[in-house]
Amino acid sequence: MFTEQLINKRYISVYIGTKDNPLSHTDLLVFSFLGYKDRYGQELPQYQVISERTGLDRNTVSSSVDRLKSHGLIFDNRVCLPDMFRGYFRTRNKNGDHWTDSLTYWKCYVRSDKENPLTVSCASVMSYLWHCIDEDFVPKRGWSISYLASCLKLNRDTVTRCLNTLEDHKFLRQADWQLRGNLQEKQLLCFKNIDDFVSETQNNTLKVVDFDDDDDIAPKVQPDIIRPLKDADADLKQEMLNYVLNHNMCNIESAGNYLHEYAKHYGSAWSASDWKDQLIKWHMEHQLQRQQ
Repeated sequence: MFTEQLINKRYISVYIGTKDNPLSHTDLLVFSFLGYKDRYGQELPQYQVISERTGLDRNTVSSSVDRLKSHGLIFDNRVCLPDMFRGYFRTRNKNGDHWTDSLTYWKCYVRSDKENPLTVSCASVMSYLWHCIDEDFVPKRGWSISYLASCLKLNRDTVTRCLNTLEDHKFLRQADWQLRGNLQEKQLLCFKNIDDFVSETQNNTLKVVDFDDDDDIAPKVQPDIIRPLKDADADLKQEMLNYVLNHNMCNIESAGNYLHEYAKHYGSAWSASDWKDQLIKWHMEHQLQRQQ
């Protein structure tokens, strides 16, 4: 029932550790996200990308990456699962082309960034309870703070605070372990949408190509957006945003620099920083229009 309400929400498939697994909850979040990236042949992304895709702050991400490296789970800039560590994860009877295929997981919905009463741990606790309801799973000894702490690799005090916060915001009722079935809009806003503007790494590898003698170093202008640029031109602003999104220029830094270089040829005095701020504003407006 919750899967349908959360269908447009971003989530991480978090691999389930055994009782003896030495990784913390945040380590598991980072490891699981990196496992997804490795599945598609991608190396370790920038910490900012990991932060945005997990909801963790950059310092926490950095510490988790260091711990994963110390356990041998990151090697040569790629995440991996050595045979000696495989026993620390619950597995399923499924063979596949990638090491993640054999691991069991639960869906952890990613905490949104703005004005959110929930912490990352709160989002994890709530997500795990939703997952168990959708899978018709009930612990043999029933639900308890100790059980959640053990499963999620969180300490008991953290789980207690999370449950109190979730009850305060009417996600659940602790007395009888009842979850709210009809989630309200303000509750759904606590979790990131799939199409939220999230930075991704760009291909920044230097390449050697043949330039024509008349090639300009400035970015090539696309025919569909050639016309004089005016700061107040709302249609063009949307057009520029669409161009960035449609061409997968999802790194705010790169996109801002690109638009600065492109637009200055057409009379714009905006700096790259101005463009980055404007891109964020346009995207928020774009999201609000889609929700109306």
